[in-house]
Amino acid sequence: MRTQHKIFRGDGGHAGLGAAIRAHGNNVEQVPLALILLLLAELSGGNSTALHVFGGALLVARLAHAFGLLRGSPVQAAGAVLTLAVQLGLAGWVLWLRPWG
Repeated sequence: MRTQHKIFRGDGGHAGLGAAIRAHGNNVEQVPLALILLLLAELSGGNSTALHVFGGALLVARLAHAFGLLRGSPVQAAGAVLTLAVQLGLAGWVLWLRPWG
């Protein structure tokens, strides 16, 4: 979009480019925590199938959120809620998997 609108910095007043910048920024804010939680779950002996389910749900959530931001669709909220659910689910699972003692 930057090349299309010939904009090097900022959004140049283009709403579509501003939405794309926000979608990318939100992804950078949310995904690292989930990836760290996935890593901790794997290192704690988490089930491979559950890891894939959590990872797949995260992918779907982030795609839905980005699509919603770019298209002005209510699916954005569903993506945000699913992202939060994945993060909370992973955090609980990591706590349950951790060794006691």
